[in-house]
Amino acid sequence: SMTTQHHFAGEVFLDHIPPNYDASRKELIIRIFSTILLLVCLIPYVTTTVLKSRAFQRWKEESFLLEADNSKSKEQNRSSNNIKSKKSKKKKHNGSSSEEVEEELTEEEKEAKLREDFEEVYYEPHWSTVLIMPLLNLFCLCCVICLVFNSPNNIYAARAIFQAPMLSSAECEEVIAMAHRAAERNFKAAKNAGDDSDLTEETRKLLMDSPRGWKKDRHTRYPTTDLNVVVDPFLKEDRMYLEEKLSARLAPMIERVYGIVPGAIRANDMFIVRYDHDKQPNLNSHTDSSDVSFNILLNDAFEGGGTQFLHRPSGQTFSVHPEKGQGLVHTALLQHEGLAVTEGTRYILVGFLHIDYVDPFTGEPTGLSKFASWLSLPWLQVKMKDGYLAAHKRLKRQARGNLNTDYLGAAAENKKWTDHKYYRMMLRDIHDVASSFCDSWSPHFMASLVHRDNATDYLNALDLDYERSKETRDKSPVWFKGQQIEVDVDGSFTEGWKDRKHDSSKFEDL
Repeated sequence: SMTTQHHFAGEVFLDHIPPNYDASRKELIIRIFSTILLLVCLIPYVTTTVLKSRAFQRWKEESFLLEADNSKSKEQNRSSNNIKSKKSKKKKHNGSSSEEVEEELTEEEKEAKLREDFEEVYYEPHWSTVLIMPLLNLFCLCCVICLVFNSPNNIYAARAIFQAPMLSSAECEEVIAMAHRAAERNFKAAKNAGDDSDLTEETRKLLMDSPRGWKKDRHTRYPTTDLNVVVDPFLKEDRMYLEEKLSARLAPMIERVYGIVPGAIRANDMFIVRYDHDKQPNLNSHTDSSDVSFNILLNDAFEGGGTQFLHRPSGQTFSVHPEKGQGLVHTALLQHEGLAVTEGTRYILVGFLHIDYVDPFTGEPTGLSKFASWLSLPWLQVKMKDGYLAAHKRLKRQARGNLNTDYLGAAAENKKWTDHKYYRMMLRDIHDVASSFCDSWSPHFMASLVHRDNATDYLNALDLDYERSKETRDKSPVWFKGQQIEVDVDGSFTEGWKDRKHDSSKFEDL
């Protein structure tokens, strides 16, 4: 599918120019069809035509030699009836011009008869049909795969980190303030919790501990001190504020650097994190459970910090230290870690974004290009992982006899083809191959898109364009309603996270 990109209002301020995805994809389609036309149609046709023509010439020469031998035999046999032969020749010489035409037509008929006989007995050479044509087809397939692998989504953007202004200084302060207000509400709820409260004693204790009101156990494997913008008590006005900023600034930037239409963007988790030098100063090396991740630095009153990225094949690392209000955007499976804060507290707004080919709840297409989905190795890597994990969890529920536990009230699941162990192994292997290719062949680099001196003008241009075009855009990103869910390899909904199941009413009201 070819979905035209919306004009990027901040183009004039870019110091680093990403590829034109529309033009690149059209050029790629032309190259793919040209390759197929050349290797599957043109070369085989020319080859078989030349071979057939040469075979026909040899057939003619052999037929003429055979005819000459037959003529000699006939000459020897004509001596017994010479008179009759002479009379026949005399008639030929004295005959009408119509007989000469007949003799001339006879030669043409001989040629046609010769070609008909040739067509009946001709067959393509064994080495041509068995060796050359299959090799051409295989070579064509390899060329198409190489062309697709060299698309911008697979080479340019697969392991790149993009840095750009996202929020002004005052807007950063507002986001921190709304987080503190939400944390205070959490603290009061924990402090006033009675016996009928749905808070566990462990959760209540963590909320009461410093920093009070902040969650400390929301992420299991890599816990952070954070607040989710849906589950935790942010106000509707807070989410509207974030939605407006992200839709105006982050979504167009993602469309520009990844060729992903805004309607395909769905935040699966969005939260505000704090790193305290005397509590949790850092986060160990990890990858994120999404397609694209972003983080926006909300303050600068700290020392240390930053994000360090790993080039897995070589083991080399490089760190990025954005300024206040700047955001980092990268594919989520790029290995990274949060560097330690040595003094003060570092606040960041983090989002894990899923890029959906179809809406996970309705199954409707989002308009995402196939070049950014099924033909994109980073996207394919995540979807293979989603399919593998979905099958694994289904099998675990089947083993527990707990199949009918879908909190949305869905009917009992039927066993899917991805539940078979060989298909699960295939999904895992495709994931590993895609990951290895991107790690090895895609350049790892950091691109600063906009100079600091142009940050304000850049943000104003994006805001103005958003106000002008938001009524005419087909689909918008889903920042809150689609959070905390698991999807299958086909993009369909499988189950919600524990917090979503527990606080499902908060998502229904969005």
